[in-house]
Amino acid sequence: MRVYNWPWPHFALSETGPMANDKLLRTGVIGVLLTVLCCFTPTLAVTLGAVGLASWAGVLDFVLFPLMALFFAMIGYAIYRRHSSA
Repeated sequence: MRVYNWPWPHFALSETGPMANDKLLRTGVIGVLLTVLCCFTPTLAVTLGAVGLASWAGVLDFVLFPLMALFFAMIGYAIYRRHSSA
């Protein structure tokens, strides 16, 4: 049984074993899906317009594309770790 020190966060990269790979892969897939949803549909633009921040919509590509690349890299790393541990 693993005991965690409560105030300190524990991330998927600090754990070892097959569960860490699954958590990392799940985080990457969810992140890619959310970024694609906000990037290729007007979901984020409509939401920003509803709260009065529509002027930020022009900057979204500078944030969403690198974020999507980061999540794709996270998925690739999780698959690499799963393949190398097998």
